[in-house]
Amino acid sequence: MRASIVRRAAYPRPAGADRARLRLLHVFPSFSIGGIQRQFAYVAGALGATAEHLVIALDGRTEALAMLPSGVLCDVVDPPSLPEDGPLARLRSIRSCLRRTGASLVLTYNWGAIEWCLANRLFGTAPGLHSEHGFGPDETERPLRRRSRFRRLALGGTVPLVVPSTTLMHVATEDWGFPETQLRFVPNGVDVEAIERRVADAAGGVVRRGDEIVLGCVAPLRPEKNLARLLRCFAAVATEDPRWRLVVAGDGPERGRLEIVAQQLAIRHRVQFLGWVDDPAPMLGSVDIAALSSDTEQAPFSVLESGATARPLVATDVGDIRDLVSPGNQPFVVARDAEDDFVAALRRLGGDAALRRQVGEANRDHVAANFAAARMVDGFCAAMDEALARSPDADRSGVVLRIEPLRT
Repeated sequence: MRASIVRRAAYPRPAGADRARLRLLHVFPSFSIGGIQRQFAYVAGALGATAEHLVIALDGRTEALAMLPSGVLCDVVDPPSLPEDGPLARLRSIRSCLRRTGASLVLTYNWGAIEWCLANRLFGTAPGLHSEHGFGPDETERPLRRRSRFRRLALGGTVPLVVPSTTLMHVATEDWGFPETQLRFVPNGVDVEAIERRVADAAGGVVRRGDEIVLGCVAPLRPEKNLARLLRCFAAVATEDPRWRLVVAGDGPERGRLEIVAQQLAIRHRVQFLGWVDDPAPMLGSVDIAALSSDTEQAPFSVLESGATARPLVATDVGDIRDLVSPGNQPFVVARDAEDDFVAALRRLGGDAALRRQVGEANRDHVAANFAAARMVDGFCAAMDEALARSPDADRSGVVLRIEPLRT
């Protein structure tokens, strides 16, 4: 089956933008809403009409199109059906698709797209850039050696690897076996002022009832997010204080099981599952406390977004979460399996509105100072510049490859 453009994202092309400066192919395991898709939306928005984006979602999901700002040039490409008669046949099919796109740069994301990274390195006509934003529950305790070997094969010694956290930097060098010289550290970031405007303008916040204490969580409902841990900790405070309510924004394969767990804990009437939320900022801006109970994270956007809305956070101490919050919030980031400490943190913040305001405002200032979206965009564009410099076209006179993010 030939790859083909199946639909154009519904974003107007500015006048004169029919021939964009760069054609960038992005291969995602899924283009559902998540952290790496949020990063893409920021980068694409900054590049504006200077680049044309082709997106391949290997699972066919494209909900993240809703996050793209107006003016982004984005087409969704239907991936080819890959043959089942061996890895070489699969790589040849991917090669044909890559060549037909005519991309200036091939960007692959996470383990699910690693085969495309390999095919592009071996057979592609454009340079590549690979990003890893984390790993699944099967690699939480220890890396899978076969995956580490395949990552090294796919990237070789030439494809830069972009990671968003110091934790993943360590994993990439110590466990996956990459030299530091091949890694590009690009911390996640958010636009605090834009988030504040969306919170002020939107009507999508949580409806408050009386003197409730509302706990909010933004996370896909997958096993590694361990929302059952959050439900248990919430039950410990909610059964002793009827003011508590939990609101969860996110969906996924764990939803049915989590609803059963809430029922078993006798808190189902206190828990609201919102499903997928395109923009979680209004919800976060209307809760009292944000929470995250994951077994594994790197630098989650939900933590940065809760900080941008000036909310305190209770979370497990995984990935770089401790560094994403202010020093005043760090005592409420607890060891992953210390549920008693998680409950104690909820109790302390729930019982002190002044402390919640103080910690939340410090988080807002911390995110604005250290995790600005502009810094993330600049770092990612620098990695793309570096990759593009290896293109055969880079030395041709008159060919402009330099990426310059648009400034407003």
